[in-house]
Amino acid sequence: MDEFRIWSVARTQAEIQSTMSRGLCPPQTNLWVYWKFNEPSGASVLDYSGNGRNGLLFSGASRVASLAPLVPPGAASITLLSPAQIRISWTPDTGCLVSATNLTGPWTTVPSATNGQTIVTGPGSQFFRVTQ
Repeated sequence: MDEFRIWSVARTQAEIQSTMSRGLCPPQTNLWVYWKFNEPSGASVLDYSGNGRNGLLFSGASRVASLAPLVPPGAASITLLSPAQIRISWTPDTGCLVSATNLTGPWTTVPSATNGQTIVTGPGSQFFRVTQ
């Protein structure tokens, strides 16, 4: 198993298929738990839904390298619109936009960021990247 998601509503076949080979960008409406199993070791499994429902591996469960055919995150393109506004686009349209004030992080998700969105920037340096 590569990822595990529980939703608080029934999802249509089209909704399931539209995200089944892609990582999600939390927060997602009605996403109750989202385990990516990306932790390098240990028994803890982090909940990426933002709801804090972490899990625990037990009964001999072990971690292996993922071979899931996930669509890779897109490469970002930034257009300066004004001294305080930029437009960020990425192709392919997959992945989550994150930002940091320096290249070493910490990196945080840009809430509700969408491809081609105009973003207001603050003073000083700001770095952006698209992650899975």
